[in-house]
Amino acid sequence: MSIAQRLDDVEIKITLAGEQIERAMHDLKLATDRPTWQIYFWEDVSQAVGGTPLLDLGLILRARHKPDDPDDTTVKLRPSRRSQVSAEWLAFQKVGDRELKVEADWAGNRHKLAVSYTADRPAGVVGGAGVDAHAVASVFHETQLVFLRECLGYSVNLAELTMLPPITAMRWKKTAAPDILKVRAERWTVDHLDFLELSIVAPVDEAPAKQRALTEFVQSLDLTIKDDQESKTEQVLLHLVETAIAAD
Repeated sequence: MSIAQRLDDVEIKITLAGEQIERAMHDLKLATDRPTWQIYFWEDVSQAVGGTPLLDLGLILRARHKPDDPDDTTVKLRPSRRSQVSAEWLAFQKVGDRELKVEADWAGNRHKLAVSYTADRPAGVVGGAGVDAHAVASVFHETQLVFLRECLGYSVNLAELTMLPPITAMRWKKTAAPDILKVRAERWTVDHLDFLELSIVAPVDEAPAKQRALTEFVQSLDLTIKDDQESKTEQVLLHLVETAIAAD
């Protein structure tokens, strides 16, 4: 496969909400004594504009504080176009604790290309951002900012971005789903929002069959899968931005 055709894998997701979460956690034997992560996002918050301008441009800026693992930051382009990522960046895979991934995100019939550049960060960097919420440039690795400038296609004044309140997250790498599926689970909670995302990673040629298998397994638990699988990131960001504007 040429660099221009690079696609590392397909991440297939199903998001559950409401009363289905506790039932799914019981059936999948998801223990609640997991370490909790804090996940932060940045957005362009303005009463005059509203909404999620960065997300609408296909840009997600995220930082994760993980007590059980190194903290990390991610610059993600989703939906991404191959034409906006240079051959030099597409040739980059992993160097030390920095990694670029080219993945397809599948949620129901919504298929998007995502290019993400993640870097581990020293202890205290992510937590320190909560003290100085405007120090976004110091939170991300310098090469992530180069990736942002070269591949987004739009100019972003980082100093004008707002660090949104954190989301509490739990992640399970193993569940009681069939071993062949290798289902992971991640739960996000913030204010009244509560989401449980079930996901698997599949090679490109196996993705349609794997998606059917995941769907059939979840339905076998008598859980309802919404036809419109809206991204948990989109829902959370919109809520946090609206809350930040109302509080201003």
